[in-house]
Amino acid sequence: MDWITDHIQLVIAAAAAFAYWLNARKQQEDEDAEPTNERQFRDESQEAAEEAERARRIREEIRRKITERSSGGSPQVPRPVAGPPPLIPTLDVDPPVFAPEAPRQPLIDTAMLEQQRRLREQLEEAARTKRRAQEIRQGLPSKRTKRAATTPALAGGGVRADLQNRASLRRAVVLREVLGPPVGLR
Repeated sequence: MDWITDHIQLVIAAAAAFAYWLNARKQQEDEDAEPTNERQFRDESQEAAEEAERARRIREEIRRKITERSSGGSPQVPRPVAGPPPLIPTLDVDPPVFAPEAPRQPLIDTAMLEQQRRLREQLEEAARTKRRAQEIRQGLPSKRTKRAATTPALAGGGVRADLQNRASLRRAVVLREVLGPPVGLR
């Protein structure tokens, strides 16, 4: 008895399942009884419809035979047979004749020759410009030689003497930035 009170939830679930099963079984028995009545009713209605159809066919056949005998011949006119399908006229069209195109070779050749002539002129102009530049360079003293002569040599007087000059100091800072350790690692 203690087990039932301790596990009341299981007892209720089992009772509900049993009640559901009984209810379903009862409904199934009711449904099994109804279809036999419905089947009988359906069979009777189908038989009545078939008999009515059969009676209609027999009446039509009797009427046809009566009209056949009274007219003395066969009243049935043969059904018209479908004729051949109408012919669709087809047009025979000759394919269009294309005249051969004029050869494009001379146009291509002339365009190619014109382009080559322009390129040749550009090359000649570039060569002339280069020659002029060389002549001008030979006539004037180069800036590099001038600059090298004006800047004092760094190796001479020592580091302190070199850093007295503003340009040398600037050069030292730039060299340290470029050649020294990266800023992120300092």
